[in-house]
Amino acid sequence: MLVATNKAGLNVQATLKKKLFFDNDYVTIGYNVSMDALVISYKRYGKEEEFVDVNKKLIDVYQDIKSGKCIADIRKMGVISVRAQQLIGEVIIPSLVEISPDNTLYHAQIITQDIFVKVAAMKVKATSEAQSLRKGKVVVQQFIKEEDANNWLLNCR
Repeated sequence: MLVATNKAGLNVQATLKKKLFFDNDYVTIGYNVSMDALVISYKRYGKEEEFVDVNKKLIDVYQDIKSGKCIADIRKMGVISVRAQQLIGEVIIPSLVEISPDNTLYHAQIITQDIFVKVAAMKVKATSEAQSLRKGKVVVQQFIKEEDANNWLLNCR
């Protein structure tokens, strides 16, 4: 059960209904019906090729969902290469924006306290916000706690 706080400050309880699209030892990609959000959760550090392949699958999955919301748990992913950061910021997130209703994407990232991960995530955030301006709007927020990310995403729109 998901417990979050809505805009009025009231606790909202929703039974999580999930649809699984892809799952392996590296990543899980699904859809959380209660949050109306694409969910991606990395399970370990991966090679650049794995990362690129998974994120291209992400666009295919999002074509079916078109929710305007995405939550990525990148705590176990580790630092990604500069090339992979560019791919996310310049191609993947702008593509999700273009597919999203009203060309607006709300993207929550669950990150670690690791300074290198934070720096990489901030770079992806800045790049994706700048690149998405041509196609629409992306709002990226970063969180340490999953509950905070869920609360924020539930209150978007």
